[in-house]
Amino acid sequence: MTTPRRTEPSFPDEAVETESSNPTEIVDDPDDSPTAPLSTDYFEQLVQEALNDIPAEFEPYMANLAIFVEDEPDAELRERMNITDGHSLLGLYQGNPLTSIGHLHSLPEHITIFQKPIEAYCQGKPNRIRRQVRATVLHEIAHHFGIDHDEMPRWLK
Repeated sequence: MTTPRRTEPSFPDEAVETESSNPTEIVDDPDDSPTAPLSTDYFEQLVQEALNDIPAEFEPYMANLAIFVEDEPDAELRERMNITDGHSLLGLYQGNPLTSIGHLHSLPEHITIFQKPIEAYCQGKPNRIRRQVRATVLHEIAHHFGIDHDEMPRWLK
């Protein structure tokens, strides 16, 4: 049985707003001006950079894990995850965590990182997008290792 998990933003807001949230709640970098939407190739490069930061000793435990980038969650996934209008999904882990019984015989797990919701949440600001991609990737990988939301450091929630 797969266990879908959703990523909350690494910024202080409780829910992921697809509309602009109150920018005063988030510390801004004055040099981080909004840009046009990122290319898929560049966004995938940001995901790869986040993966490259994971220590090599974790690699054997990630051999059965596939990482995908999609534009945004489709209507079926939004409904299944109870994602309402005005909210979105930044990332999703689907699989059986390493801590579950019988993990060795399970199908490959996968993580999906959603580009458009991350860009919208970060208001198109490249430095924010880079930080959020990293936090989202690490958050979803934490689920792969069996770490639940309550056990994660605040910056990964």
